[in-house]
Amino acid sequence: MLRRQAATALLLATGLLCSSPVWAHDAFGNGKSVWTGALHLLTSPLAVAAMVGLVLALFGVQERLSLVAAGCAAATSALAAAVPTQIPAFAVPAAVVVLGLSAAASLKPSKLVAVLLSLLAGLAAGAASDLDNPSWQGVIGIAGVMLFVTISALAALEDLARLAWLKNVLPIARRILGSWVAAIGLLLGALAIRSGGGF
Repeated sequence: MLRRQAATALLLATGLLCSSPVWAHDAFGNGKSVWTGALHLLTSPLAVAAMVGLVLALFGVQERLSLVAAGCAAATSALAAAVPTQIPAFAVPAAVVVLGLSAAASLKPSKLVAVLLSLLAGLAAGAASDLDNPSWQGVIGIAGVMLFVTISALAALEDLARLAWLKNVLPIARRILGSWVAAIGLLLGALAIRSGGGF
């Protein structure tokens, strides 16, 4: 239990210390390192919202299923980052809204739904990362952060759920945070549609 808490604390410290969008680029915007991919993911509001939404939506699933879901999310985020496609402006925010509403509904997803949500979150996070020049190093950075954040956060929530004084608070917090994630998706989706001139 202490090892999981230490990993979670390390993750939060890394996110706070390395959350400058400038660090995701070198002098000419051609960074091709693992850190470049990781920082692109951590500095994208939609990518972070997709990760948070996935963790909240999968709250309470079995440990084995959480590992499978984290692997699926990491694989699809790598795919979306490695093969940039012409995705409509509203698609990524719409995926974030789905994740947020799934968390706000406070339902325990089945195995199939958990895998589908993880695939959706991975695609959204990878596309939102928006690597300038996709490289295998950057893709590995994105997939690694997605995997690490999902596994660490789900493990931390599982540990917190065992504390008696948090047992009744966590479901309420899940609904509130899920609503916020959905609201972020709606807001950024509306901005994307407005700047893109519609659907």
